[in-house]
Amino acid sequence: MVNSKKIIFFIVSPNGIGHLRRVLEVVKYLSKKNFFSKCYIYVDKKLLSLVDWDKKIFFKKKNIEWIFVKKKLSDDIFQNYIKNLKFLYNNRKFISSDIVISDNLAIPLESKKKIILMGSFLWSDIIFKKKYKLIKTREKTLLKKYKPQMICLKAINCIKNKNIKKIEINWIRKKTNPLYKVRKGILFSPSKFIDIKKTSRIIEHLLKYNKHKIFIPRSFKPLKKYFNRTYDFKFTKRDFSKILFSFCRPGLGAVEDCVSNKIFMFETCKDKSSEIIHNSKVLKNMGLLNQIDNKFFKMTFKDYLSLINFRLPLYLKEVNKIETNGLKQIYSILNNTKNEKK
Repeated sequence: MVNSKKIIFFIVSPNGIGHLRRVLEVVKYLSKKNFFSKCYIYVDKKLLSLVDWDKKIFFKKKNIEWIFVKKKLSDDIFQNYIKNLKFLYNNRKFISSDIVISDNLAIPLESKKKIILMGSFLWSDIIFKKKYKLIKTREKTLLKKYKPQMICLKAINCIKNKNIKKIEINWIRKKTNPLYKVRKGILFSPSKFIDIKKTSRIIEHLLKYNKHKIFIPRSFKPLKKYFNRTYDFKFTKRDFSKILFSFCRPGLGAVEDCVSNKIFMFETCKDKSSEIIHNSKVLKNMGLLNQIDNKFFKMTFKDYLSLINFRLPLYLKEVNKIETNGLKQIYSILNNTKNEKK
């Protein structure tokens, strides 16, 4: 029997829009199922500027409340977020919650509440910068002590820590048909790890042709020199329906956007994190991701379309194999989770 009186609390990692989008998909589904009496979402407010498609909806719901990081304790967004968590642990809304889900952050385990993790990787496995050494050590210690559950995608996760109790689910975003029969849009998906030099070269090459529209989200400032020659992208269903192929870093958020909207993917990133290397390998083996090489820059737009038209049937065949009942699975998992207050 559904318990509609649960109070649920989401902690969202500040490192990328994908974490917030995943949480919003889960919250929307749980809301439709009348799962909670109250839902809190703890997030860095800067991320909200990137989610206008959902923000207005959620601000209208009385039983969904945003809680923002309030203090600036560091110029580094990630470290600032981590340092602010100590104030969250004493927040009565956090304390009174029956279920706490932390998207990709294990540090909240130190609050001594039962935390369910959610994501496709662990920060302690992929961050190597010296300034994050203490955070990495803290996370590994907490994982060893509490051995938490972690909801993750079965098809594509790189969680190897033996202290994690993985709960593997299917993809969460439903596949949808584009609103338009003819699609000629090209999307450059934002990420701080995008190879700007290579991406700029691709944009310059594509701007030679006048048979398509290039979309760049205006929040992606590293490519602002192209704003007056391209179109804004607001992540709406209508916008996604215009896109034929996307240049992206294969993080899980960007991948699910493309797969759910049947958008062909090209990889363009420079980071060598274990998550991205893993994702790239898995997606290429599935026939869902294509690599950019020097031959690309010798191709005309007609060549691109020929390539995509040749590979698209195979791509769609693989996309159609994907099971997308992940939200239903998460609902079932949470519905069977016992209430645990501090």
